[in-house]
Amino acid sequence: MKKLQFTALLLAVALMLGTLPACDDKDNETPKTGDEQTDPTPEPGLVAIDIDFAQGPQIATPALPAASAESLSGRTKYTIAGYAFAVYADKEKNGKYFWIDNSQFNASTPEPNKGLYFSKEGAYVELPALPGKALIRAVYTSTTSVNAVIDLNLTDTNGTQIDQTITPAEDGLTQTFAPVTPEAGKCYRLTIANSKNAQMARLTLTYDDVQ
Repeated sequence: MKKLQFTALLLAVALMLGTLPACDDKDNETPKTGDEQTDPTPEPGLVAIDIDFAQGPQIATPALPAASAESLSGRTKYTIAGYAFAVYADKEKNGKYFWIDNSQFNASTPEPNKGLYFSKEGAYVELPALPGKALIRAVYTSTTSVNAVIDLNLTDTNGTQIDQTITPAEDGLTQTFAPVTPEAGKCYRLTIANSKNAQMARLTLTYDDVQ
């Protein structure tokens, strides 16, 4: 029992510090507490991760850069909604990422007007890989302030585009990405394939068991 309590304590500290492993690490576990630590078998059925960046830069641990003046490049790991993500932008291509509030520029900017800004070719948001679960759908919603056509794709961790379907919604802001052949425990990235910038207002990830 003491060992179990100590393990749960370490996990809680890791979550607060944003140290849960990302996909490039060998052991990307979904955060668990209590007796769940003793059972590595995932619960059957769908798992949905819903993220709304309108909550502000503190939605992530550590907090996202809160303005363009604080933007970062390179790769940073974040814990969001209890899961391990990573964000990357290439400094040599003038890429950067930060949390953006477009309403500060124009108060009448329609919602969604806040999001995660990440820019330039090769920039990505790395999605969690859940043990025993496969990503079957990633629904990306942009802020209303993006005017250029963003070429986004699901890629693997080598940057190679996977076989996928991409379905745009009628609102002009939302795209649904779905791997053609979902694989359990597989890590994917939403990667920019052109020189534009993306502004992710909302992201919904759905995982399921693979038959």
